Amino acid sequence: TGSLQRCRLKFGTLGNTTGMVQMTNNSISVSNSLLSDAGHGLALVGTSNPAITDVAIHNCASTPILMSVAANPALTGVTFLANAITAIGLEGEDIAVNSQLSQRNVGGYANITYYVMNGALHVLSGTTLTIDPGVVLKNQPGGAGIVCDGALVADGTPGAPIVFTSLYDD
Repeated sequence: TGSLQRCRLKFGTLGNTTGMVQMTNNSISVSNSLLSDAGHGLALVGTSNPAITDVAIHNCASTPILMSVAANPALTGVTFLANAITAIGLEGEDIAVNSQLSQRNVGGYANITYYVMNGALHVLSGTTLTIDPGVVLKNQPGGAGIVCDGALVADGTPGAPIVFTSLYDD
């Protein structure tokens, strides 16, 4: 528990799997702050569900946010500027709890893209990954994607297909 309010965090780690602010199965609220010049601004691992309010994420070497499929942050008034990849990064990992990917409007982007990176999403046996209509998933070249030993529910609609593609599809 706790909070970060009115903070300016600059020049953090440039790691592929870490963020300037990182939470693992935790939900520390972040508000009225600037996260800049790092690999990722936020890394939300496991079932982290923080409230992120009025936060600017700038100049990241990768995605502004990297998260587990099971994470479900509340993103309000979050802005993105000059990040290398304009998407929400999804950490390639084993998915051991039922999870859902929904359209998100964040950083000034309606239905921002999810970017699967650092390996494949592996839906374990007995677990369901549900992907809502209209979601766009891009895969990092060289090994990202979805491996399904459990259940995958990806039922798009004529007006809102689910798109599986590559980073190169822009």
